[in-house]
Order: sequence, then C-alpha cells, then structure tokens
Amino acid sequence: MATMAAAEQGESELVSLPATPEGATTPTGRSKQDGSGPGTPARRVVEGLRGYLEDVGHLTRLDPRDAWLPVTESRGGNARYAAFHSLNAGLGFQALLLPLAFPALGWSWGIVSLIIAYFWQLYTLWILVKLHEAVPGRRYNRYMELAQAAFGEKLGLLLALFPTIYLSAGTATALILVGGETMKLFFQIVCGPHCSPSPISTVECQSRPPTISYEPVTSTSFGTSLFATLNALGIIAFAFRGHNLSLEIQMSQGGMLTALYAFHSQDIPRGILATTFLLVVLNCLSSFQIYSMPVFDSFEAYYTGRTNRPCSSWVRSGFRVFYGFISLFISVALPFLSSLAGLLGGLTLPVTFAYPCFMWIRLKKPERFTFAWYLNWGLGLLGTAFSLAFSLAGIWSIVSSGMNFRFFKPS
Repeated sequence: MATMAAAEQGESELVSLPATPEGATTPTGRSKQDGSGPGTPARRVVEGLRGYLEDVGHLTRLDPRDAWLPVTESRGGNARYAAFHSLNAGLGFQALLLPLAFPALGWSWGIVSLIIAYFWQLYTLWILVKLHEAVPGRRYNRYMELAQAAFGEKLGLLLALFPTIYLSAGTATALILVGGETMKLFFQIVCGPHCSPSPISTVECQSRPPTISYEPVTSTSFGTSLFATLNALGIIAFAFRGHNLSLEIQMSQGGMLTALYAFHSQDIPRGILATTFLLVVLNCLSSFQIYSMPVFDSFEAYYTGRTNRPCSSWVRSGFRVFYGFISLFISVALPFLSSLAGLLGGLTLPVTFAYPCFMWIRLKKPERFTFAWYLNWGLGLLGTAFSLAFSLAGIWSIVSSGMNFRFFKPS
C-alpha cells in the first residue's frame, strides 16, 4: 500500500483521476463494450487534458446571462475598439490641464512627475489585464467583481462601490458641464463680435467680469504652497485616466479652454480655435457613452435578474434616456458640485493607483520580501497616502475659497 501511495503522489498533476492499480482488471464482459471507463487510459488522458486547459489554458466557463448585458454581450472586440475606448476614457481634453501643474512644480519636477505617473498607471493597467482571468475557470468582467474576489464580498463592496459609481455618474455629469461650456466658447468663436446678447436657451454670452483675472496669484504662505503642490500632483495623476475625474477636478478654476479663448482669441486663427473646441465637444460625447456604460450595465443586470430575460430595445433605450435626463438635471440644477470634485477625486484615487496593487498581492500571492512583494506594497501604500493628501487638499480648497451654492444657474 505504501508503494502504491508513493506512486500516486509522483504522478503528473495533469491527470485529475488516480491511476488504475496494477492488480485491477476490467470486469469480464465489459472490456469490449465499454472502452472508456473511469480507469481506462483514454478517460485519464481526456480528464487530464481538461484539467490542463482549465488550470493552464484558462478554459473559462462563461455565465449565459452575461450575453444579455451591454458590457459582456459582444466578444468580437479588436485592437481598434480597444484603442478607441482607451483614448476616449484615458486621454481626453484633460491633458490640456497639464500646464496648470507646471507653475507650482517647475519644469524639472513637473516632467519627472509626469513620467513617474505615466509608468505607474501603465503598471496598474497591466495588473488589471493580468487579473482579468486570475482564477482558472472564472472571468472578471467588472471592477466590482475583481474587488470582491480579492478583498471579500463585504470589504470589496465597501471599498469599490462608491468610487466606481461616482467615477461613472460624476464624470458623466462633469462631461455635460464641460461640453456645454465648450459649446458656448465655440459659439463665441464662430459668431465673433456679432454675438447676439439674447440668451441661448438659458445660457447668455457674457464678457469676463472685471474682478476675475487669469494671472496666477502669488503667495508666500507655506500652506498655500503645499496645497498648490499637492493640487499640481493631482492634476498630473488624474491626467492619464479619465475615470479618475480629471475632467472636473479643475473645473472651478476655469480651465485651459477659457484661458485659451481669453488670451489667444485675436492672435490665433478663429478656425483653429473653433476646431479645438469642436474636438473637445466630440470627445465629451464619446466619453459620455464609455463612462455611462457601467451604469447601463447595472440597470440591465437588475432588470434581467428580476425578469430572467434580456432587455428589449425599448427597455434598453428607456434606461439610457432616463440616465441621460438624470445626468442633465443634476448638472443644471446643482452646478456647484464641481467644487467638491477635488475632495471626491482624492477619495477615488486608489481605484487605479492603489487597489490593483493590493489585488495582485491577494490573488497572485507573491513570495514575501521579493521584488514584486515590495513593489506592490510600496505602490499601494503610496497611492493610499496620495489619496489622503489630495482629499485634504480638496477640503482646504473648499474652506479657503468657500462654496457658492447656486441652483439652476450653470456658468
């Protein structure tokens, strides 16, 4: 018996069923009728091949209900689709905000911070791609599913629910505000000095108030310099990732588009300025669809879970119209929410910079005190520290500048 146990332990891991004992024989009368019994070599080869594909080749069992949901209904993606989604979600007009970070950091530290942030987010993106099918036989199609698999059902829901919802709904609302303001600038460029003073729906073309200046205010206060530096680092950190609210983090300061129109409306051809604003509007339209997709997916997942059938075209259209109306209503009724973007953006920073590193440690379980172990722990803790610092900077900005509560009065 000891010899047989040792032989079974030394058998290859690819064989999922134990080997047939040497003394065992096939019952008389069944050897010719059934040639693929549980202990036959053919059955062992098939089971071993299946185990190999599931463990090494990741033969994933798909949930049939995923074919009803918008995020997972199509499996025909290619490199062009991936590039389109990455450019619209990760690199949009928020890159125009990068010059706002260099006055506080300087050219040298600004470029160094820009390079570090780029490779950091590229590494966390690589982690999320690798964790897409980290567990054999299971595919994680949503950030929430991966967070719950890594941190547990309750803790994963607690850590990832608010950031992912805000990054979808909050960014969609900000896209409406930014797109509307950019369309206003586009109208001013196209009409030139002959703009009619009559309002366009509820928005009226007005000149810059005399109390507003585009010149940066210099200050020698240590607190002002510290939080200006943190704000600049936040701009650089958010610039590469559209899902981290780079679209609205600096909205209260006017943004580069307004400064571009104010400073260069005379020395730059109107056609170039109009094209720039039009491209921003098109980017907002494209990004709105991408950022809203998780919300659409949640609506349809709830519907299919209750009815056990896919959404019809009318139901799907109704969900989209309802969500678009809610986003438009919030952006028009509560335009002062952009003042909280710095605080909320800091709270959602770990979604890209910290959580993926902790997920890698929980799921891949690298050996302790190795390079991968130190790297992921260091980046995860550093991302969490940045999140706290940016949140404090957002609170300081609200306290120092105050909040102007206005309802149904978008700028």
